[in-house]
Amino acid sequence: MSDFLDQFRNKNYKEVPESQPVSEEDATPVEEAMVARVPDDGETLTPEASAPVDTEPEEGGQEPSSPRFESFHPVRVGSDGTVEPVEGSDEPLPAKDTGIGRPADTARRPGGAGVRGVEHDVVIDKGYHRLKVIRYTLISVTVLALCVLGFLAYRYFNRVETLTFVGKPISEARTWALKNRIELDIRYEFNIENSNDTVITQDVEPGIAVQKGTVLGLAVSKGADPDERLTLPDLVSMSTAEVRAWITDIKANNINLVQQYHKSVEAGRFIRLEFADVSVDETNFTRRDYLVIYMSRGPEPVNLEIYVPNFTGYTREQVESWLQSNPVFILYTEQGSDTVPAGQVISQDIAEGEVVASQSEIRLVLSIGKGIEVPDFASTHAGEAASIAPGLEVTVQSLYHNEVPYGKLVSQSVAAGEMLFGDEKKVAVVYSLGRPYIGQLVGRMENEIPAYFFDFNTKGCALTYKIIYVDSHIDKGTVVAASRYNEYLYLASGVEIQVSKGNLSPPTEPTMPPPTEPTSPPTEPTAPPTEPTTPPTETPGKS
Repeated sequence: MSDFLDQFRNKNYKEVPESQPVSEEDATPVEEAMVARVPDDGETLTPEASAPVDTEPEEGGQEPSSPRFESFHPVRVGSDGTVEPVEGSDEPLPAKDTGIGRPADTARRPGGAGVRGVEHDVVIDKGYHRLKVIRYTLISVTVLALCVLGFLAYRYFNRVETLTFVGKPISEARTWALKNRIELDIRYEFNIENSNDTVITQDVEPGIAVQKGTVLGLAVSKGADPDERLTLPDLVSMSTAEVRAWITDIKANNINLVQQYHKSVEAGRFIRLEFADVSVDETNFTRRDYLVIYMSRGPEPVNLEIYVPNFTGYTREQVESWLQSNPVFILYTEQGSDTVPAGQVISQDIAEGEVVASQSEIRLVLSIGKGIEVPDFASTHAGEAASIAPGLEVTVQSLYHNEVPYGKLVSQSVAAGEMLFGDEKKVAVVYSLGRPYIGQLVGRMENEIPAYFFDFNTKGCALTYKIIYVDSHIDKGTVVAASRYNEYLYLASGVEIQVSKGNLSPPTEPTMPPPTEPTSPPTEPTAPPTEPTTPPTETPGKS
């Protein structure tokens, strides 16, 4: 290899003959042609100068114009180490892209020597690997960016901002949840500060974005507790305005304040009170009970005539305000209405414009809002019973039953078709689990039996069981037998269960004695009977 490189030094390069004739026997194909720089006189060829260079043409198919390419000339190297310039080597190196390691067209030596060599234009692109790394880097960054953008888009379009529902009707929350695919976990509770069906609290703060499908918990008011026991204040020391404010604060809609004339009681002072139920007094009075409180208007004026207005649409507070200057009695009754809001007057028994005397009675009908019709729960099942009537508080219970098949309705507390109003929008329904089925008890431990039967009895059964301890080699406390198993029972059936004491040893398998050989020799078989040796005699016959 060193001899081959020595031919390119300045002192030897000029001595190389332009062509040396070679005989056909000695001619061998050239295995490699190289593109090398021809050094000038007195110039030393450095490794950098002899290294392959990029020969890509410039844009437009033109040859490179750099001086690096102008100083390169093609030469042909023979197998014996001879070097000769290629014809027309004064021209710059052609900017031909033949690819790395791809053979160029073969050419014969000038002079017709008959030697054919294989020429190679070796071009090494030093920027190829750098461009490859850049290309793969850009592809990776693009794919990663698309994934991130897709994830962010999914998060953005699949989230919804929580609104403020506190203090608003539950119907607004239901509409919003249905539109944005949010599940509501509604908890009803009594609350004296908020009216019926008003949201009290929410689990997620307003303005926080949540994923669609998230469960949002809401606490909804059922109004004031009707069964809460109320303590009556000292009405004697209170004025009419103070009594009216106390009734409003405790949300006692069943307390009526009546003002009437009285000869001896000062105007605005307490006269008496009356409970509608004789079994109710001040010690057991609740918000559900009816009470009438009479307050004085002072002495009755002479020949007072009162014109009755149109009370339709009046609220209870507006009616009480009118009573301040009109000494009549107002009696209230409640009725559901689909058109008149709750708390407003629907009708009156005395027409507008009529004249009544003082201390007369006027009956007004107050609206308790839109009612809900109770559906027939026999047409659905326990899983959907709580959601078929929005606004209706449904309590679902599943119990065993001797006659009603599994999944069918057993009972509902309010008959189908009835209307419920106000705080009475509650229905309890019971669905059947069918008859109880007792499985295999053998093999269970004794401590599992109470819980097994307790689960049945909490769902409407009255099953009983009796444990009997028996002698057995089975582990102590293991059920070895039961009087009823793998069958349907009635609600009040009884079962006897036998439990092992574990006081016996496991039975041993019987051992078979080894076979004994006979002591006496076998008897020979009896010889068969022999045939008679004398021939039979013939009897002479008649001729």
